[in-house]
Amino acid sequence: MKRKTAKRRNPRYMTSKTLGDGNLSYYYEPPKDAILAKIAERHALGQDWERAATRVMELNQRVDEWRKQEKGNPCLRETFGQFSVKALCEAYLESNNFQRLKDNTKRDYRSKINEIIALPIGNSKMSLGQVNFHEIKVSDADKIYSSLKIGKKGQPRITHANGIMRVLRLIFNLAKRWHDLPQNPFENPALESRKPRKIIWSNEQLVLFCETALDMGLISIYLAAMIGRETGLRVTDIRNLKWGDIGEDFIEISASKTDASLSIPITSTLKNALSEHRSEDDEFVLLTDGKKLPYTEMRLSQKFTTVRREAGLPEHLQLRDFRSTLLNELADAGATEDEVMAVSGHADRATLKHYVKPTKRRASPAYTKLLSQRNSG
Repeated sequence: MKRKTAKRRNPRYMTSKTLGDGNLSYYYEPPKDAILAKIAERHALGQDWERAATRVMELNQRVDEWRKQEKGNPCLRETFGQFSVKALCEAYLESNNFQRLKDNTKRDYRSKINEIIALPIGNSKMSLGQVNFHEIKVSDADKIYSSLKIGKKGQPRITHANGIMRVLRLIFNLAKRWHDLPQNPFENPALESRKPRKIIWSNEQLVLFCETALDMGLISIYLAAMIGRETGLRVTDIRNLKWGDIGEDFIEISASKTDASLSIPITSTLKNALSEHRSEDDEFVLLTDGKKLPYTEMRLSQKFTTVRREAGLPEHLQLRDFRSTLLNELADAGATEDEVMAVSGHADRATLKHYVKPTKRRASPAYTKLLSQRNSG
């Protein structure tokens, strides 16, 4: 009688994916809190199961030791009271201040709050969530900002750091009201301004990126590039775009940053891409592989970078640069400032916000000029 081969069980946090040639490739997917605490990070482990499993068990030891230290430290347990940063964040998430926000903003804030709670404090084993918020000083806030500005690989993360600091300022303002906190240490942080980017994607670069994403089976990353290139939407609005926002001829949303109502014409190029990959069962246009969840800012950036590197494109090209690429093309096509603003949602608070409102009537001529220039070229 032929003996059945026992099915191998992957160690904790080890996942697998079937490649195009039918072989399995293995990956390390540690828990989110360990990633945010910078105890572990995701790894590609290759196709050798035994070698991958051995490596995962080694990586898991570090995660287990970290958890044991956190649970066994009585000083840390004492900070998990009503005056901890974690408790303050949780109270905010349950408050009316949070509940009345738009769904897109809620998702963004939850993601940032999870990161805030897990932020490591200096060289200690404590995270920011475990700290008594009464003890945080302005100098501590400055140190937190400095650590946020630089990524693990030394890359600048000014925009990300500024977003975290703004959420901290909001939450600590509530601490002043709820707990008589005398001073908000995050009230007036000296936030750095991101240098203006003047990076334009060429059509050849776009085609190469999209072909690579499709070859890798990353449909959402392909759609993200197409939507960004053809609509000029901000990355946050691309991440949060729902199929219900997409009509026959227009994408209609409220811009997450300015709350401006946008009606963006859908070009034939974008319509074909969306029609080919439209899903009636899903709410969001961009969904992660496997779990089918909306992309977080970090996850989308990681996947985008993976495709860009696989395509051999320059490192400076980013998803957000599709916005400036389109707006420059609209201007080059002869669109007026008002017409470009109807697409971008930009508004000068002193004047234009009150007098120039994005409308289909203004946005359509901009696209008419754009398509005319493309066809003539």
